[in-house]
Amino acid sequence: MSIFKPHHLVSTARHVRYACTNSLTSVHHATGSDMPAVDPAQVTLLNMRFCPYAQRTVHCLNAKGIDYEVINCALKTKPEWLLELNPIGKVPVLMHKGQIIYESLITCDYVDEAYPGRPLHSTDSATKARDRMLVELFKRVEMPQMKIWFGWMRGQGEEERAAHWLDCMGNLERFETELGLRQTSYFGGEEQPGWLDYMIWPWFERIHIYPLVFKGESRLTYPTSKFPLLDSWMSKMRQDPAVEQYLLEDETHAQFVQTLVSGAPNYDLLLNQ
Repeated sequence: MSIFKPHHLVSTARHVRYACTNSLTSVHHATGSDMPAVDPAQVTLLNMRFCPYAQRTVHCLNAKGIDYEVINCALKTKPEWLLELNPIGKVPVLMHKGQIIYESLITCDYVDEAYPGRPLHSTDSATKARDRMLVELFKRVEMPQMKIWFGWMRGQGEEERAAHWLDCMGNLERFETELGLRQTSYFGGEEQPGWLDYMIWPWFERIHIYPLVFKGESRLTYPTSKFPLLDSWMSKMRQDPAVEQYLLEDETHAQFVQTLVSGAPNYDLLLNQ
């Protein structure tokens, strides 16, 4: 049924396999395009390859070892059927057996609760509640980054970007402290990442890109020495099987954000490389 090439499954030492059964890097469907055929028995994810919110869902699907297929969607020139499936017009959207689930945190909770595989949420109610609170607090880290991405639409420049970055770094201190309090390699424990790790990782994957996007703006540099625990955590996260398959290098993320701030996002950047 799929118009995309199969993606080979890979086994790892942790027995967590790469679960996407077509191509993670495929053409992004835009306004006027027909929706590809979807097998209702197959988990299908509507995605945008560079969207940090949809990335959360990808990591959870990978971590649970669930077979799924991806349909990529352009968001500036979104296909009409995306709005029919999600009136908000955003990704991720998860489809399976007649169910349509959208919004990143909701899809991730659904994936953890509805499918077999290792649990991503803590089984301890208090820890689970704290993780949810921390994801809410993480908005104070993610939103300043999103303002750097989209501030150009409001005429913002270098000074505003520097202020957003300062705000982001100030709020990051809480997560350095939290990791120290937990005394574990990951927020989810010592052995492997959990739900909170996957919810916040996409913004850490991009944490070094801003001086590459905005040349000469050294105030957007990530102060590695200020966050030694998070720096060690980031190194481990990059090697996690659920993250590794979807990982993009700083230069690639920077290239995409450069096209975004130019007003012409190149969603199919990876197809052209």
